[in-house]
Amino acid sequence: MLKERVDIKKNKFKPVAVNEIRSELFTNENPILQAIIDIAYFDKIEEVYCMFFRCSQKQLKIMEELQKRDRLPIVRLLLSDSIPYMVKSTSNYLKDNANFKTSYINTHAKFSGIKTKKNHYFIHSSANTNSDGKIESLTIINSKHIYESHKAFVD
Repeated sequence: MLKERVDIKKNKFKPVAVNEIRSELFTNENPILQAIIDIAYFDKIEEVYCMFFRCSQKQLKIMEELQKRDRLPIVRLLLSDSIPYMVKSTSNYLKDNANFKTSYINTHAKFSGIKTKKNHYFIHSSANTNSDGKIESLTIINSKHIYESHKAFVD
């Protein structure tokens, strides 16, 4: 099951040019995580940060699979401070997990920044990391300025 979810050869991602913005609608998938998988197919990710309201072990394990393939570095996670109380299994999984640098804050945001050798992607979505049947939006911007301004907030 996990290997199917991390099939980076499906390459749905269409590269976004520098200073280009692309917006799409999705259902029944996790658009931010899928974008991370697809970007990793085209280029090794050098740096990644994520701010999520919700995140499950399933999504974390997919990121760890990309790390095993040397396509993703340690992930900087800022998660909702409700997770240690409402999703204890995720909180326990992340505790002392060297693949993630995790902090908890009062947030409802869902975004990620991804730096590759030539690109600085900022991805914003209405979706949490879990898959559901709702229509969700995704915006991908290839902008060093936007990437770095959000990274400064995350750091």
